[in-house]
Amino acid sequence: MEVHWRKLFESEFEKEYFIDLKRKLHKCKSISPPIEFVFNFTNFISFNNIKVVIIGQDSYHTKNEANGIAFSSNSGKIPYSLSTIFRAIKNDYPSNDTLSTNSIFSWMNQGVLLLNSSLTVETGKAGSHTHLNWNCFISSILFKLKQSPNIVYILWGLEAAKHSKFIDNKNNLVHILVTIQLKSLLHNDIL
Repeated sequence: MEVHWRKLFESEFEKEYFIDLKRKLHKCKSISPPIEFVFNFTNFISFNNIKVVIIGQDSYHTKNEANGIAFSSNSGKIPYSLSTIFRAIKNDYPSNDTLSTNSIFSWMNQGVLLLNSSLTVETGKAGSHTHLNWNCFISSILFKLKQSPNIVYILWGLEAAKHSKFIDNKNNLVHILVTIQLKSLLHNDIL
């Protein structure tokens, strides 16, 4: 894990909300992604190289599908939300033929941070961890990013849109794109 990520997490891990979150996670029978992949996004992007932040709803809830990177999947079948993203890209860029895998790690290598509003979910239960304090954790990342100018923020879904209040657009050149539902990407209904 990169130094900036480690520093951010060290201070957050000691806070009461995170201790409580961890306690609740340990009570769950099965979470998705598996605990060892919850912070997988830190392995594919340097904190100082973030150019775009995309925040979605919550992790895929089907067993063995989520891998700790929003919208990316370990399964052989492309999940609906990722398929919707790929169709929207294909609509805008018909000659793009790079969308042949469920993994979008390459986006992170180019500076795209892919997060979910809830980094975990109880396996088989969509939205089951929205009541946990992942929003505090995500807001701490967004707070640290305030020091980085010229970041584009894309918030997909109602839960993701709630994070707009943590994004500083006064001191930096920031673009915030919000859509209520991922399927609206196909209809250009970006607010």
